[in-house]
Amino acid sequence: MKKIILLVLFSVLVFNINAQEQAKSYYNNGQLESIGSYDQSTSDYGVKSGEWKNYYENGQLKSIGSHERLSASGSASKTKHGEWKFYYDNGQLSEISNYSFGRKKGKSITYYKNGQIKDSASYKHNSSLGRTKKIGAYKLYFENGELRFNGNYADDENWSSDVKTGAWKIYYENGQLMYSGSYVADMATGEWKFYRENGQLSSIEILKEDYNHGEKKLYHTNGQIYQVHFYKESKLMETLSCFDGKGNSLEKGTLTNGNGTINEYDIDGKLINTVTYVDGWSE
Repeated sequence: MKKIILLVLFSVLVFNINAQEQAKSYYNNGQLESIGSYDQSTSDYGVKSGEWKNYYENGQLKSIGSHERLSASGSASKTKHGEWKFYYDNGQLSEISNYSFGRKKGKSITYYKNGQIKDSASYKHNSSLGRTKKIGAYKLYFENGELRFNGNYADDENWSSDVKTGAWKIYYENGQLMYSGSYVADMATGEWKFYRENGQLSSIEILKEDYNHGEKKLYHTNGQIYQVHFYKESKLMETLSCFDGKGNSLEKGTLTNGNGTINEYDIDGKLINTVTYVDGWSE
């Protein structure tokens, strides 16, 4: 009886050792490509389980993280779970992301090859739509470390894509603000301000669902107001006023109800062009 019990225990021990035995793959040059274990508790032995490491052909670590299957019938390909780290072939960290059974969930940070942060985002999986999308605060940076985008994504179950919401700011690579405004349901709405690369205000525009709708004020390079236009659903309907760089009034043209001409001037008030519009569009 004791021999039978010992034999059973030995068989169980051998099975557990085999179940945890690590699988290795190699490049043609003999360099280790990957190492990890497969789940042998089910009939599907091709499912990765536990910690896996992947390497570049030069020997540098490419990625490290764990695999876990949601259930015995769950996807065999969507098994990344918990924190994963990814690296460039020079050893520099390229990404730290959290996964939930193969899909990004929670905080994710990516990096440029020089070590600067590229972007910072949070993710959520919508099971009913079968898609992972960004939610909450989002920041994107230039490779020199300067901020490029700064805004928020909505946590809206009804959308299958990333949905911009609230205040957003976009910057030039030199750190100057390029434009700023607000999104509603992923569409630019309300007052938006646009700037030149030197920081000077270029225009103030009223937008509705991504279209110009209302006044659009243009500014000269010295900060003086140049022209005020009126738009309706993206169509230019009228020029309300026109000035030179010293504030002197200029002949604005004949545009009325989307038809007519608009005169264009330089900062000194010299006429440089006359544009004809038909039904709100330039010819």
